[in-house]
Amino acid sequence: MHRDKKVRSKRSFNRVIQKRNQNRQGSKSTDQSKQNKEKQTVIPVTIKRNFHNKSRNKLAGPAVKPSVSLLPPSSLQISGDSAALLCLLSSYSPQGATVSWTLDGSEVTEGVQTSAESERDGRYSRSSVLSLSKARWEGADRFVCRVRHDGADHEASFLKSSQC
Repeated sequence: MHRDKKVRSKRSFNRVIQKRNQNRQGSKSTDQSKQNKEKQTVIPVTIKRNFHNKSRNKLAGPAVKPSVSLLPPSSLQISGDSAALLCLLSSYSPQGATVSWTLDGSEVTEGVQTSAESERDGRYSRSSVLSLSKARWEGADRFVCRVRHDGADHEASFLKSSQC
C-alpha cells in the first residue's frame, strides 16, 4: 500500500510538470514535452568569488582563523648538537595558510620544512619545523612562527629565558 501511494504521488507530480510544460510551450506535443523532461538534468554548481586575490568557494562558509602553537626544542635536543622548533597550525578554513620563521627579527628560510595541508571535516592543518644548529640556537633569543591566512597574520613566539 505504501508503494502504491508513492507511485500515485509520483504520477501526480509528473502530470503537474507535464501540464506546466505544455502551458509554457503552447503548441508542442506531449511527446516533445516528455523528451524535454527526460533531457533535463540537475548539475551542481559551485559559485566562486575573488577574495584577497584568491578564488574561494562561496559554499565553504566563513573563514576560520588558524590556531597556532609553537613548541620549543626539548632539553635532550638542546644538549645535543642541534635543536628543532615545531609550529602547529590547526582547525582553519579555507586552505592556503603559509608559514614563515624569524629569529630575533630576521627571516629564516634555511632549515625550514613545512608539511602539506591536510583536510578533515572542512578544516585544514599543517606543521612546520625549524631545524637549527646548536650554535644558531644558542645565538638567538626570540623565535617566531608567523602564519599568513586569509589576508591576516597570526603568530606564536618563544623567548628564551636568560640563564644566570
